Amino acid sequence: MFNSKSRFFLSTHSLRTLYKSMILPYLYYCNLAWGGTYKTNLQRIVILQKRAVTIVNNSTYDANTGPIFKKLELLKFHDIHLFQLGFFMFSFKNSTLPSKFNNLFFMNSQIHNYNTMNAHSFRLPLCRTNTRLFSIYFQGPKLYNSLNSVITGSSSSASFKRKLKEFLLSMY
Repeated sequence: MFNSKSRFFLSTHSLRTLYKSMILPYLYYCNLAWGGTYKTNLQRIVILQKRAVTIVNNSTYDANTGPIFKKLELLKFHDIHLFQLGFFMFSFKNSTLPSKFNNLFFMNSQIHNYNTMNAHSFRLPLCRTNTRLFSIYFQGPKLYNSLNSVITGSSSSASFKRKLKEFLLSMY
């Protein structure tokens, strides 16, 4: 069981392994569907993740968790959502998703033939409700368009994941 008493018996490496095997799967599972919502809806899970990370690092309960996440090379909950969203968009752009997703997003070059600065960016759909604004249909293109060309120009999914994780960790 993963609790605060385990820090007295296990090393940081063992606690990190426990965190990755017992907590991270729950944070990753269907994160694209439920991770993009109001921050108040996610507040409790974020607090639980921070509590677990302070246990892994053997820190006090009121320690600043940003440096701890960076030290342990773990992503915060919001960044896990951005990571999965970015990888989904990378997979879409490289046509590795199932054919059902082929018409989900459009490039600006598919809408018009003008040679503009953003011709090779994803087109942001019109959103009239917050539900649509928080959905993958809007957040995916918005995130992918904001990423550096070094990250989006990756040749493989492994290098894209590595570069995106490094970028997200550098924000802490």
